[in-house]
Formats: sequence, C-alpha cells, structure tokens
Amino acid sequence: ISRFASRIPLYHFSLETAFDFICEKKIFNSLRTVIQNITLDKNEFEYIRKLLNIEENRLDRELSLRELEELKNSFLKNEALKSYVYSLSEKAYESAVKYFAQEGLYENVSFAFADVGWRGTLQVSLNRLLSKRIPAFYFGLYTDEFLKESCNDLWTSYYFSSSKNFLRKLHFNNSLFECFCTAPDGMTSGYEFKNGKWIALFASEGNVNCKKWFLQEQLNLIEAWTENYLSLGIPDSPSVKMDDKLLCALMFRPEKNEAELYGSYLFSDETNEENLIQLAPEYTEKDFKSVLLRLLHKSLKRKCVKSFWRYGSIARSKLDFLSKFVFRSYCYAASVWTYIKQK
Repeated sequence: ISRFASRIPLYHFSLETAFDFICEKKIFNSLRTVIQNITLDKNEFEYIRKLLNIEENRLDRELSLRELEELKNSFLKNEALKSYVYSLSEKAYESAVKYFAQEGLYENVSFAFADVGWRGTLQVSLNRLLSKRIPAFYFGLYTDEFLKESCNDLWTSYYFSSSKNFLRKLHFNNSLFECFCTAPDGMTSGYEFKNGKWIALFASEGNVNCKKWFLQEQLNLIEAWTENYLSLGIPDSPSVKMDDKLLCALMFRPEKNEAELYGSYLFSDETNEENLIQLAPEYTEKDFKSVLLRLLHKSLKRKCVKSFWRYGSIARSKLDFLSKFVFRSYCYAASVWTYIKQK
C-alpha cells in the first residue's frame, strides 16, 4: 500500500478533493510533479500533457503557490481532463478492491493499521476503500483534521499528537524518521491481475537507497531491538523519554558526521516519490546570506537550497560557529511561528 496507490482509486468519488491532492503544495512544484500525481504511466502522462497543451520545456519550471492554485482552478473547469481522471480512478478502484478482497480485508476479521504519521490521510483512504473504520496506531501526528472527519477517534499516537508535546514536534524531523522506516521495495503504484491472482505493482525495482543504507538489515535490527526491549517489560513512560533524548540529539543537534551520513539519503516528499534529492544538502554562504536578507525584511527574501532536514544541512555546512548559530535560530523561530499560525 502507498499514499499514491490508495488515493487514485478515490479520485472519482470527488474530483474537487482529487484536484486538491493533485495540486498539493510540496517542497518543489512543477507541471511535471502535478501530472505525476495523476499517473506514473508514460503514455498516460503524455496524453495529459497534450490534452492540457503543455510544451515540454515548461514541465519542470517551478510553480509558485499562486500558480499552483490557479492551475487547480483551471483543472476543475477542464471537462476533458476531469473525464479522463475519472476513468483512470474508476479503473484503479476496481483493481484495488479486487486485490484487497483477495487478501481478505473485506472479511469479518479484526485488524489495525500502523503508520509513522503524519496527517492520517492513508487511514482515511483505506477506510473509504474498505468501507469500514480501521483503528490505527501512529508514531506521531501533526494534525488530526482529516481523521476527525471520518475515523471516529479510532487512532492513537505514541510520540506526539496535534495538541500535545509541542517541543518534541519542534525537535523532530519526520522526513529523517521516514528514512529509518522505509521499505527496501519500490513504491506501490497500483494492482494488476497476473498468473491467476492480483499482485501489487511497484514504480521501480527497489528503493534507490537500498544498497547504500542496507535497508533490510536496518529493519531487521530495529525489529530485533524492539522485541528485546518489549520482553523486558519496561513501561511506556521511560521508553518515550529515551526516544525523546535520542531523537532530539540526532535530529535537532546532529554532529557533522551524522549529518553527512543521513543527509545524503535520497528523499522525496511527493506522493509518487518521484524527483528525489538529498535529504539535507550542504548549506552554503549564499544560503546563509539569503536568510539574513529574510530577517531584515520579508520583501528581500531569497531562495535557499531545498532541504528536508535543515539542521542537518546546517551541520554539514562549512559556516563558522556564529553563522551556524544564527541560521539554527532562524530555522527554530520559523518553526515556532509556523506552529503558532496553524493554531
């Protein structure tokens, strides 16, 4: 299962909601990334590109948030595109339902859904696909807005939630955490009937980080350590405190060698996991100056290198101690301000 494979089958239930997801804000937005939220198939991609009359040289130009919103509104007025997305979604829905039926998920059995987090949208999608309310366990939740609408409080969060553990959220990096939990397989892109049974389709042969990071060995070690820890019968409270100490040290105050290792992991925040970049590329003097300009006046904002783990990028940089301190302080203040605005 993946966010991509669970969302597309539901697009035809509400095209307005579908285009909200298709044009969802990411760290990098372009016409290519938007169309890839509809399909990863090359022929279907090309059909949509021609349908929208988009020249190839425009596909990778970065879109502003205003342009992204305008694009979504234009999609909602394009009957040909809406009809095509509807048909793709219906086909994907039929395949997903048959795959889940084969796996016994429609039978009268009790099971739960476990996920790292962060908004609960995958649980919402599964509930709709399976026509039942599945309880879920999360490592952390930044918001429960989507869950409250359709999941009847059938979830719990371990490390932080939308209304609790503010400092843990500030010191935490969900992108880095996903690197610890990622599967060695490629992303699930859909389902197909082959050799007499329904199987999952993968967007690639395997995770691009698999060999460098020894992902399967890493998962085996995590499982073995967890089983051993649970066998000791230690209550949850000391466990959370230990996790807090370890995660804060790595994610919020990483050493340079830690940032070099984990920051080089290839990562994408896109639903289809396309357009991979380094998790935490090294910040330069130019990036630091752009932050200083931002501090002086909002209108003087300049672009920084794109980073999913800013404290890692700062730790990797060759900046002096004072520059790193100012940079870190700015990032921390920006995180606090973002949290306050969301409240």
